[in-house]
Amino acid sequence: MAMAVHYTNFDDRLLHENRGGTIAPYVPDTLGSVAAVLPSSSLSPFQATYWPYGEVNTSSGTNPSPWAFVGTLGYYVDVASVSTYVRARFYKPATAQWLTSDPIWPRQATYAYGLSNPVSLVDWLGMDGCQQPTPDPCGGGKTHDDCKKCEQSCSRAEIPYSVQCPDGTWFCTCCTRGATIQGICAGHGAPGAPPGGYTDTCGEKPGGGSGGGGGTGGPTPAPQPPNLVVTGSPGQHGKPPSITVGVTVSSACIACLLGCIFNPHNCHCKGKGRPCGP
Repeated sequence: MAMAVHYTNFDDRLLHENRGGTIAPYVPDTLGSVAAVLPSSSLSPFQATYWPYGEVNTSSGTNPSPWAFVGTLGYYVDVASVSTYVRARFYKPATAQWLTSDPIWPRQATYAYGLSNPVSLVDWLGMDGCQQPTPDPCGGGKTHDDCKKCEQSCSRAEIPYSVQCPDGTWFCTCCTRGATIQGICAGHGAPGAPPGGYTDTCGEKPGGGSGGGGGTGGPTPAPQPPNLVVTGSPGQHGKPPSITVGVTVSSACIACLLGCIFNPHNCHCKGKGRPCGP
C-alpha cells in the first residue's frame, strides 16, 4: 500500500508535509524554491540550491517530495517527463523553455520562461512572468501594519474593520455595511474562547455585534467617540434659550479631519488623544 502524504499550505505557499506520520517542514529560498526539507524523524534532511532557470546546482540528502524549484509556490516535478508541472502547462528547466505555447500569447512570449528574468520573477500560473504572490494583508494573526495595508486595499464601497485579539495579534478585513463578519480572532482568543472565533456586524464598532467581544476573551472594544458638550443660557424676554452643541476634540484630531480632504479613507477622528482611526 502506498504511503499517504498530506500537504499543508497557507497563503498559497506549501508549509510542510506529513508522510506516514513524519512531519517535514519545507524551507524556501527567496524565490520560493525548496532549499531544505527537515523531517522530524532521524531521516537526513534534504538541502539544495538551484541554477537561475531551475536545474539543481548542489544537493545533499534525498528529497522525499515532488516539490523543488519554486516548489513552495506549487511547481510540481514530474519525474516521468523530466519536467515541471506549473498549472497551465509544463516547464523544462534543462532547456529553460515551456513545452507548450503560452495560453495568453501573443501578450507574452510563446515559450520563454519568466520574462527571461528567472532570478527575481516566477510564473506560478504558467501563463505570465510575475513576482511572487503577495500574502493577503487581511485576515487573522496579522500585525497592525498588515491591517493598515488591508485598510488601503478596501474598495470605496467597503468599510475597513480591524480589532486586536487577546494574544496581541490583529484581525482585519474589508466588509460592506450590515454584513456579518465571522471568524474574528479564531485561534487567537483567550482560553475558553469559541474555536471558530467571534462574529460582529460590519459598520458597528468592533465588539458591538453578536458575540464580538461580549464573551470572555473577545476582541478589544473600539475607543469611544468624542464627548458631546451641551451649553446654553436661559431665555430672556420670551425668547427661547440658546443652545450650543460642540465636540471636545484635540487639535491633532482637527488636523486629521482636514486631512480627509486629501485622504478620505482615513477620516476616522477618535478624539481623546487618538487623532485618527486605525
